[in-house]
Amino acid sequence: MDTGNLTLYLVAILVIFLICRELTCWYFKINKTITVLEEIKDLLKYSQQVAKIENKIEPKIGDM
Repeated sequence: MDTGNLTLYLVAILVIFLICRELTCWYFKINKTITVLEEIKDLLKYSQQVAKIENKIEPKIGDM
C-alpha cells in the first residue's frame, strides 16, 4: 500500500465512524437527553440563586 491509499482508507473509516455515531445518538435520543439535562441544570442553578436572594431579603424568625 502506498501512502495515498492508506490516507484514503483512514478518511473513509473516519467518515463511516462519524456517520454511525450520529445515527446511534439519534436512535437512542442521546442528543435530546443531553439538551434536557442541560436545561434542568440551568433551572436548578437559577432556583438556587433565587433561594439565596430570598434568604438575604427575608429576615429569619429568630432575627426579629
